[in-house]
Amino acid sequence: MKHALAYAALMLAAGATSAAGASEQRLAQREEAARSAPVVARLAKAPPADAIEPDARQRAIVEGVRRNPATVKKLTVALDDFPYQGQDFADNERVFVGKPVHNPDNPQSTWQQFAYDIGASRQEADGHWQDWKPSTDWKNPKNSDFYIYKKPVYAISEGTIVNCWRNAPENPRPFTAELDPTTPNLPLADQTWLHADTRAGKVFGAGNFIIVKEANGNFVGYAHGRPGTVPQKLCPHNGALLSPATWQADSAVPAAQQVKLKRGDFLFETGNVGTSSAPHLHIDRTEPDMATSVKLLFRNGLANPLTEYYGKLKNAEWSSFAGQQIPPGPVLVWSPRRTGGLWSWNGQTAANWGHYFKHMADSGYQMTWIDGYSVAGVPYFNTIWKTASAPWLGFALLSGGDYQTTFNDATGDGFSLMHADSVLSGGQPRYNAIFVKGPPMDFVAKHGQNNADFNATFKDVTKKGYSSVTASVVSVNGQRQYTTLYRKQDLGGWVLLPDIAKGDYQTVYNENVAAGRRPFYVNAYRLGGGVFYNVVFSQKPAVPANQRKDRHGMTAADYQSEFNSAGALEIRAVSGVDGAAANHEYIAIWRK
Repeated sequence: MKHALAYAALMLAAGATSAAGASEQRLAQREEAARSAPVVARLAKAPPADAIEPDARQRAIVEGVRRNPATVKKLTVALDDFPYQGQDFADNERVFVGKPVHNPDNPQSTWQQFAYDIGASRQEADGHWQDWKPSTDWKNPKNSDFYIYKKPVYAISEGTIVNCWRNAPENPRPFTAELDPTTPNLPLADQTWLHADTRAGKVFGAGNFIIVKEANGNFVGYAHGRPGTVPQKLCPHNGALLSPATWQADSAVPAAQQVKLKRGDFLFETGNVGTSSAPHLHIDRTEPDMATSVKLLFRNGLANPLTEYYGKLKNAEWSSFAGQQIPPGPVLVWSPRRTGGLWSWNGQTAANWGHYFKHMADSGYQMTWIDGYSVAGVPYFNTIWKTASAPWLGFALLSGGDYQTTFNDATGDGFSLMHADSVLSGGQPRYNAIFVKGPPMDFVAKHGQNNADFNATFKDVTKKGYSSVTASVVSVNGQRQYTTLYRKQDLGGWVLLPDIAKGDYQTVYNENVAAGRRPFYVNAYRLGGGVFYNVVFSQKPAVPANQRKDRHGMTAADYQSEFNSAGALEIRAVSGVDGAAANHEYIAIWRK
């Protein structure tokens, strides 16, 4: 199937493959703010990391194991989930990996060769990304100044917890060159940012940690958890101090208390514990000898390199590294979200929508709703997503000709149209669509129809037993233009009302409620200076009034408030007023 269209992609339930590129990213750029160059210099030389290499005693133990490894059959490692999940980060935050390799001084060393030290960065007003708050006082820095601090860490694979620690004391602050010496190989006792017990050799370098033995005998280690956040059900040890000399025996979990982990299980909150220079997660996988590093290969995730350590995004697009390692740093990672339930975004620009489209598909979701609307001639999008269950296609801002070609290609490849929408872009109608592959579905779709054609089609298809499931309207030269989708779907008694004036809507709504009908589909547009709604009112699904809410005439702030207060109710349909002159206005449906 040929695709050369903006915002098009073929998405599979088990993954995603781009079928055409999204538009160029348009990050908002402000004039250079008062960004402190000395602060950048202070930390650019010391990203969050394990502050010291293993001491001589630890090295001797490791070398002894390496020379006499147990004979274990090596099995292919399944692809890993990512240790952080996208829903735990703000929209302007991303996971950050600063170093090309874990040990840049000796990149070929088998000691943690493929390990990662992972932090988080936030985009500042000038477009740069950095991992600490601009308000950080470097003469009195705090762990909470780092965006990664307290972020939840999750299991990347299945296995059994064989070693752990949970109550080691946290380092009181991060490293900073303004307060601390930067001499290489600084003795542990002189690393002044560490906790006193750590400096005295009473705390194992990983601090609070979990070591998981996988089915093939490999081990995955997660280090530097915030004190007390490793659940006791995962780790029975309650002591604070763990000697580096005897850590392996003292942290071992008795067989009867060993917990089997599943992918995505919560492990701990990110902290700054043990020989750590700042809040971060250290993660690695080793062979059964616990000495030879094994690559972490992730099933999904998007990455974008930075121009420099605290730089700007190098590329306009986020690239998938599915099946691969994290690309060499400095790089940002847009970590996948946990699947399940519904996700929704409203009022996104075309550029941001394109990026989130890729992110959600990479996370394993499929788009179930797309509403395009224009404000001052600029298109915006409202979208709803659910866990993908079949291959699907999503398109936006297609011309009429491209929409017809795309429709023909998609249906020819066994996809059915599930959602159709229209939007004004620069005064011209454009089309958005969602297709899903599965058993053949009986449907009729039309786009760009005038009133007469719309009425004729409506009468014809409804006589044949079709129901109206979408009916989007745009105003072109003062005339309504319809994009519709009809399916043989049981909506009970239903009506489509395509031209309800905003001032009349509450009366029309009340009349339909009295007849046992509630909004099933909503769309909003501006015509001749007024706001109109076209709504499908239906008896099915029959949802009690206390298990749904229907709102209209909402400002952006109103909509956000209603969304936040929805509780267990899920957003089912949302439409912005297409053709608005300046302000965003919404109509929406929530229900269980």
